[in-house]
Amino acid sequence: MTDLRFKRDDVLKRLRDKIARKEAILVCGAGAGLIARLEDQSGADIIVVYSSGHYRISGHPAIAGNLPLGDSNQIVYDMGKNDILPMVRDTPVAAGGYGLDVTRDLGRFMEQLGELGYSGVISFPTVAKFSGDMRRELESVGLGFQREVDMLALARQKGFFTMSYCYSPEEARRLAGEIEGVTSRLYAGTIAAGQAAGDLRRDIDPAMLAFFFDNLLMMVQFAGCCDYYRERFRLYCGGTPEEQEDRLEQELLKFLESAFTFEQSEIVHRT
Repeated sequence: MTDLRFKRDDVLKRLRDKIARKEAILVCGAGAGLIARLEDQSGADIIVVYSSGHYRISGHPAIAGNLPLGDSNQIVYDMGKNDILPMVRDTPVAAGGYGLDVTRDLGRFMEQLGELGYSGVISFPTVAKFSGDMRRELESVGLGFQREVDMLALARQKGFFTMSYCYSPEEARRLAGEIEGVTSRLYAGTIAAGQAAGDLRRDIDPAMLAFFFDNLLMMVQFAGCCDYYRERFRLYCGGTPEEQEDRLEQELLKFLESAFTFEQSEIVHRT
């Protein structure tokens, strides 16, 4: 797969920096090139291409995007290729991916989206809009919410930033569990491979080390997210995370190097 136009980590950093400055995050839908260009020039944080935009720009209700009126994934591909992506320079663009699409290889489709210039994926259209008998029948034949979760997990593996529609706490839990599961398996597997190759210390459980590593990164990300954590950073390190990005990066790498490579010391740990 080609490199994405905007890396996931860079997109997330942009958003966290705005949160730290207490600025609103603006996510805009675009159904035409002119709209996308104006959004890009006006400072939108993310532009989303929905198949519903194709119908809306023609004067039809947006809900038409949730009905079997066309090939949703192909519409989003064509809109990006012909109308939206050529007009956008400075803003990451997310594609509305239809996870229930049984007519195509979604893995290959993700690669095509990346090659085209998309940097993110959002689950749309979504089965979460349905309820009652219709929803139960879709779920019973394997065309339910889990397919959308699987699509987003696949997109995450390929480097896209991901977004989703959820209409219940249970859907949110399933989505978070699957996406976080991708990260946990990746970290633990990489650590185990490094241990087997002799590059990392072997006296610690890979799953535990992956958990500690992820939580450390999460706390670094939180350092600038609100007044409480910014003040906490100032008390320990002085200044703000933005003022000390280089120092923060260098010292974090030193800490990680010692955690991943130093063998067990003479300190006796309780077993």
